[in-house]
Amino acid sequence: MDIRYAFLARGAELAPDGTMSVFGGDFGILPVEQLPADLPTLAILVKFGFQSEETPPSHIRVFLSMLDPDDEEIISPIEGGKDIEIDPATNTLLTSPGFIFMINLTRLKFPKFGTHQIKVVFQTPDKNELTADFPITVAEASRG
Repeated sequence: MDIRYAFLARGAELAPDGTMSVFGGDFGILPVEQLPADLPTLAILVKFGFQSEETPPSHIRVFLSMLDPDDEEIISPIEGGKDIEIDPATNTLLTSPGFIFMINLTRLKFPKFGTHQIKVVFQTPDKNELTADFPITVAEASRG
């Protein structure tokens, strides 16, 4: 299992056919005039893929944390899971050569200027882990 792509967006939606609609995608700097910095929505998107000889896991556990520049939590850690649809006859994914993990977070507040870290850890049933790190820099907006 590997990560094919991972990015942040202002918002995203997955359609039943596996396609996604994204707006405000692939950003890493949040210019603000004052603190705390408000971000109404934040989407985290990660696509996983598998080599042809791999058997995909049937379930993945997900751990998400968000830290400010001083390594203090901005939100309480989030823990969850995702079932993966596998064809039992062939041990392959039913959807495509990979699957997409997406979460939309709302009403985020960043208390400080500087680089904040979002970390998402994906764990398979046999305890293999993949990590996606997303830095977001809260910067003072230039006045002009």
